[in-house]
Amino acid sequence: MPMKTFLNRILIIIILAFLIAGYSLGVILPPRPRNMPITIERGMSAEQIADLLKGHGIIRSNLVFIGVAYLGKLENKLSAGKFIFNEPVSTFEVLAKLTHGQKEVTVVIPEGFTVKDIARLLEKENLVNAQSFINVANESFLNSYPRGLEGFLFPDTYRFFEITSPEEIIEILIANFDLKIKTLEDGINKSGRDLYSVITMASILEKEASSTEDRRIISGILWRRLDEGTLLQVDATLVYTIGRSSSELTAEDLSDEKNPYNTYQHKGLPPGPISNPGLESIRAALAPEKTSYYYYLSDKEGTIYYSRTFEEHKKNKAKYLH
Repeated sequence: MPMKTFLNRILIIIILAFLIAGYSLGVILPPRPRNMPITIERGMSAEQIADLLKGHGIIRSNLVFIGVAYLGKLENKLSAGKFIFNEPVSTFEVLAKLTHGQKEVTVVIPEGFTVKDIARLLEKENLVNAQSFINVANESFLNSYPRGLEGFLFPDTYRFFEITSPEEIIEILIANFDLKIKTLEDGINKSGRDLYSVITMASILEKEASSTEDRRIISGILWRRLDEGTLLQVDATLVYTIGRSSSELTAEDLSDEKNPYNTYQHKGLPPGPISNPGLESIRAALAPEKTSYYYYLSDKEGTIYYSRTFEEHKKNKAKYLH
């Protein structure tokens, strides 16, 4: 028998033995996984993925996993993503799942969205149940955010894996907020205001105006009223709690003293942010423009009219709102 033929047969026997061992370890005796998500990052090698899977009890043998991957030429086809294994499965099934991949969903969270708005958006994208997201936001982060997460879920474009949990999504949004707010730390320190007050004011500006110039002017008006101890009288804080538009607010709504967000009845800022503001609104809260204006209103098209006296303000109301 030629030496080359002999060596080829030996190689075939070794491969068959390896596959039999792999079958035994991966199919007959699959381990019991921990029933928790694992994340495979982009650029991870087959060896690194094997270590991760072994550490989570998903595979029994790194060597078998790597060997089967290379024999099947799958080592470069293992997808990044978030995966969960709820029950024992074979090495071959693990590889099949990893090569199929986990879909990522791009989500654009607009500036000014509330926690409830974000929850509904994520549910629409089939990522979470809206009420579960709201419950997690209200209950699971109370130690770090005793006054709630409103204002601290930064609006931006995100990519989430399909099985990302509400907790993980919230942590990503908060981490982005922390990252963005670091660029404004000097301004916050110089303002003499605490972060919570700045974000609460920014959340109001986000709802009250759409342009940077108007936000800065309104910021100057509202901070002035606040410092003078005058009522802010902002419709947006009522809209936040009542759910109706500014034009639908009634005299009863405006006179409701039991509503802590009623800035027509309670002096100072509302108990907390009324939206999740973007950077421009936060910057406007930190850089108010000093003017002689004391009142403002916005028409149905969003155009804002300013006045210096209450008499001027009443004339603007009659002219632009009726």
